[in-house]
Amino acid sequence: MKGKAARLVALLAWTLLSCPAPAEEVRDVTVKVFPPEAEVRAFLPGSPPAEGDGVSNGGNFQVREILSLPLRLSAPGYATQDLKANLLKDLAVSPGQWIFEYELVPIGLPSQIRHEFRRHPARSYGGAFVILAGLGGLGVWVKRRARFDTDRAESARLMAEFQTSAALEKLDEVTPEVVGRVIDSYQILSLLGEGGFAKVYKARHVDYDDLFALKMLRPDVLDRGIGDRVEREMTIGRDLIHPNLVRTFGFGTFRESPYLVLEFVSGQTLDDKLSTERLPIPSVLAILKALAHGLEYAHQKGVIHRDLKPANIFLTAEGGVKILDFGVAKILDTQQRLTLTGQALGTPYYMSPEQARGQAGVGSDIYALGVIAFEMLTGLLPFDGESAIEVLTAHTFADAPAVRKFNPEVSESFEELLLTMMAKLPQQRPESMSVVLERLEQVRV
Repeated sequence: MKGKAARLVALLAWTLLSCPAPAEEVRDVTVKVFPPEAEVRAFLPGSPPAEGDGVSNGGNFQVREILSLPLRLSAPGYATQDLKANLLKDLAVSPGQWIFEYELVPIGLPSQIRHEFRRHPARSYGGAFVILAGLGGLGVWVKRRARFDTDRAESARLMAEFQTSAALEKLDEVTPEVVGRVIDSYQILSLLGEGGFAKVYKARHVDYDDLFALKMLRPDVLDRGIGDRVEREMTIGRDLIHPNLVRTFGFGTFRESPYLVLEFVSGQTLDDKLSTERLPIPSVLAILKALAHGLEYAHQKGVIHRDLKPANIFLTAEGGVKILDFGVAKILDTQQRLTLTGQALGTPYYMSPEQARGQAGVGSDIYALGVIAFEMLTGLLPFDGESAIEVLTAHTFADAPAVRKFNPEVSESFEELLLTMMAKLPQQRPESMSVVLERLEQVRV
């Protein structure tokens, strides 16, 4: 009995050893993840425990004899997912073939919106269209409502302006003063000064808050043809842009009185300065050079001043020098005259002999600059008299006094330049302001 058992065991062992071992089953696995740029890592036997093996998203890869495949799915803007794919036979799409599809969860509202448009484009764009259409309808309603409110407010404003205008007309019968009022877009703040033809006000633009000087003609001189001169001043001043010239920005009319909108500068006129002190020679030279630069620029533009005097020269608070009032300027080489034949324009104390005869040119500004220089150096005028006729006669026939007689500190070269500038004939003076500048640069103090 024991021998039979031993022979049976030996036969069984020989049978097991002679039969081949069954082959390992190969399984094809496909992992499809949305979004397409997602990274798929499979933790296969023998792969790095922390990182796994990277496999292509949507591609096939093979595994052997495992029933559960650990996966890690990740993509920018999405939450990382760790999961297991079960390789059970009843889950296979075909013998030995498994396909798994996953959708990552977006993080944050921008990622969610982007995910929806990529995942369900038709539904997303349709919803966006509905939302935009609703917002557009709401915008149209809001716009119409705003227009209705604006029209109603505009009607109320026009009615208020009409009532205010009527009230101001009644007020004008009592007082013509404009300080505190709004003229066009300018609020009048204060009176800066007044002369024979105009008043100058400090004004503020109601929209931009910038300061300007408003030069308004006096109503009692309108019948003297001054309106044409103010319009000419606007045309000339608007084209003259130089650091030593006051700019003109605009022109308007208030109660039939024309006005100019000028650059506002703080400081004082040279006339006010000379009424309180005599200037040192270096300061006189600096002022003369600045004036000559500004006048040279104007002359190159074809414009002469014709009324240069200390009251029309402004010393700014920052130390600059600016020339005011080109209102009686004359454009060279034109035949148009704004005054009657032979009528002189300007101020007699600073008027050249030819200008007294109604003929002004570049030399007239040079002559007036020489007179102003004499006054700054001496505190006196070179020609004076009891009447304008006497003053003009002296300018025409009398020789200019020597500056060094009243101020010995003036150099001989400086005195010679001033005498040349105040020569009786224009051709005896420096031919241009550029020549005057060259001579001033040569003066030693």
